Amino acid sequence: MPTPVTNRLMLVDTDSDFVEWACGHLRAPGVEVVAVDSIEKAVALYQKQPADLVLSEMRIGSGTG
Repeated sequence: MPTPVTNRLMLVDTDSDFVEWACGHLRAPGVEVVAVDSIEKAVALYQKQPADLVLSEMRIGSGTG
C-alpha cells in the first residue's frame, strides 16, 4: 500500500540539472516534491495546492525567491 502524502515541498529553480538532483534527494515516504521553473508558476501552483515548504532560488526570472 502506498504511503499517503502528508507533506508537500515546492522547489523553484531554473536549473533543470539541479532540480533533477534535488528532487531525487528530497523525495521521501509521505513527501510530495513538486518543481517549477518560474515565480509565476510557483505562485499559481501554491494558490491551488499550498506547500508546507518552498525552496527557491534567490533571483529567478523577473522576481526574487
